[in-house]
Amino acid sequence: MDLLVKRKILILFFLISLSSIFINGVLSQVEEFEVIQSVDDAHETGNGSFSYTDTEVYINSYSGPTSVNYKCGGLRFKNITIPRGSIIVSANLTVETFDTDYDSARFTIYGHDVDDSVNFADNPNIINTRSFTDANLTFIYANMGTGLKTIHGLESIVYEITSRDNWVSGNDLTFLLIASTDLDNWGFKFYSYDFDDNSHSAVLQIVWLEPEEEPTFFEELLTGDGAFIGFVLVASLMIVVTSFEKMAGLLFIMVSVFLSVYCAVNIPTNSDFFWSTIFYGFLPLILIFVMLKE
Repeated sequence: MDLLVKRKILILFFLISLSSIFINGVLSQVEEFEVIQSVDDAHETGNGSFSYTDTEVYINSYSGPTSVNYKCGGLRFKNITIPRGSIIVSANLTVETFDTDYDSARFTIYGHDVDDSVNFADNPNIINTRSFTDANLTFIYANMGTGLKTIHGLESIVYEITSRDNWVSGNDLTFLLIASTDLDNWGFKFYSYDFDDNSHSAVLQIVWLEPEEEPTFFEELLTGDGAFIGFVLVASLMIVVTSFEKMAGLLFIMVSVFLSVYCAVNIPTNSDFFWSTIFYGFLPLILIFVMLKE
């Protein structure tokens, strides 16, 4: 294959890498929030029994929603430092299960639809007196085993709360895990803050972008409807440059290494973006050494 053709193919892969890394690692921000006190996780039975001091959060589906066997859970996360109206790229909840007899989830997750949610000591209620968001996520998973389990897809719930008129960065956010009533005894238990040394509590991870403002020309070329135009413009420019400058390959190596290392350091390994960023970040390095070899 002609060397010039190789370079052009290389550039296309490089641009895919660059756009993936820049948008995921530079424009977006990753925040993690933990349940940090006893009063911020709890469970409630259908007959009104309530506890926030147990070492577990227990959710159990049951056909009788007023029965003691019907159990719902709640998780509150303090100091959510996300500006009002931010774009929520992803929102995931991670809990730690510990008993294979109680590892089957059958519930729907709602948000507490208020500007600043209070703890479960000030409002010892999950099922009745807390208002629910319209956005929700039904989570059904049988026999998932023990260990860390992540529930994906909470973006719309977080966005509905953080877009409220009186939401302020630093407010507190609560998820309400409401058990199903269509089948009996799908039990799901996970560690609460009160277990052991308080290090096994639930974790909320949110990847977000700043609230939308009037985009700059540069931003138009990287995101939204202008991304394709920006891609074509930059691709054309780089193809022209590399047609005349062989040393451009070294520049690609340096930029790829820098961006890949930057994102590897700044994006948590359990982020949805981490592995794709590493993959697309180092792929050009392999292609560079193969394709520029004469």
